[in-house]
Amino acid sequence: MRVEDFKYPIEQKGVINDFYNEIFIQEEYHRHGSKVQAGDIVLDCGAFIGMFSHFAIQKGASKVYSVESAPSHYNSLIENVKKTPQITPIHGFISDRHDPLKKLYNIQGIIDNNKLSHIDFVKMDIEHNEYPVLINMKTATLNRVKKWAIEIHLDWKNDGKKYSHGSDFDGHKTSKLLYIMDKFSTNGFSLAYERPHDFYNLAMLYAWK
Repeated sequence: MRVEDFKYPIEQKGVINDFYNEIFIQEEYHRHGSKVQAGDIVLDCGAFIGMFSHFAIQKGASKVYSVESAPSHYNSLIENVKKTPQITPIHGFISDRHDPLKKLYNIQGIIDNNKLSHIDFVKMDIEHNEYPVLINMKTATLNRVKKWAIEIHLDWKNDGKKYSHGSDFDGHKTSKLLYIMDKFSTNGFSLAYERPHDFYNLAMLYAWK
């Protein structure tokens, strides 16, 4: 889809082109060994308005489950996937707990509810919740996913310098990130880590088998 084909909440107008560029042009969620391939089953965690979900279909995914929590984003997601039956929208939060009545979904619950044996690719952009989700995830669930592309929120101080780590790393989440990386590594995943944006305390973690 072209950027102008996507419907979105008016308050998001200023960032739509940036998000489209990150997903479709820079392919920030599609690098190293973490790439969507023909026939893949994909879970889009933090689907926003469905941009990555459509990107995954464009790359050959056979099915995409798109989870979005914000009501206005979810309403746009519904509009954007109406003509794409391979994409199933789910309104709720990706969590380390599974309670559909509270709109909380963990990855094992999504696998079980949809009678899946595995998920080929998980894209995760869930605004700091990547930490409890990945830290508390059971090893058996981790190993039922082949490829991961995860936006990591670092919480480093920003002193205005390019790729700033701040003056003292005050409030950083490095220990949690290292725990997650070790969890992937000890379960046989290859890893790559990037900081694709200047001046943002964000990184991308890729894990694949």
